[in-house]
Amino acid sequence: MENKISENLFKYAEKHHLSQCDIGKMLGVSENTVCNWKRGCAVSAANAKAIACLIHNAAPESNARFCTPDEFIAVPLLSLAQAAELSPRGNMPDISPESGDVALFSKMWAKPGDFAVVVSGRSMCPWYPQGTRVLVGLGERPQSGNRVACMLADREEPVFKIYVDLGSEFALLSINKEEGLPPLILDKMDGEAYAWCWPIKASARDERALDAEMKKAGIHHFWEAWLDNYQKEGGNHEF
Repeated sequence: MENKISENLFKYAEKHHLSQCDIGKMLGVSENTVCNWKRGCAVSAANAKAIACLIHNAAPESNARFCTPDEFIAVPLLSLAQAAELSPRGNMPDISPESGDVALFSKMWAKPGDFAVVVSGRSMCPWYPQGTRVLVGLGERPQSGNRVACMLADREEPVFKIYVDLGSEFALLSINKEEGLPPLILDKMDGEAYAWCWPIKASARDERALDAEMKKAGIHHFWEAWLDNYQKEGGNHEF
């Protein structure tokens, strides 16, 4: 039985191009443990159950599956100071791969040359709470409604705003109305007013921080309304 469990696991790993290190991370065990299974060592009942769940989630009849490492691109995770140094043409600052941090994003969104940065300030709340990692499309042209990172000439760090195309000009708006800031209107050709403005393509958010910001903004999830109705109706499950 144990040999069958191990055999199925490594067939799954081969099919999805997963290393023993990848498998270990998915199952919450050390790479050495996976290596021992490969050599025929016993698999505990708890690990056998975890392996069964892993393989089941990737089965053809299931819509759920684990993403494989080759489905992601590692992009530079720049500090705000590093992002401020980017040139209008999208030339990256000189960052050593050994010392620079990286962020992983799906190949569906990321392309070589993109970078990630961490949102600061509250202009993007509740959608992007402070601390959110966002993927920026280096050198890409934004469209109306895009959330963007923009380096203004009078700022030390990039700002995070909503982009609205006005023809020869564009506007930058805050999502967070509590800021009370008027839209900033810029001439697209005015290189002295801003250095660059590129779209945010994806994000990695802290779900608890997001929920907290949504509540502050008066935005509630479906389940909260259901629970409120359930309690008012004395336990009636209909909604």
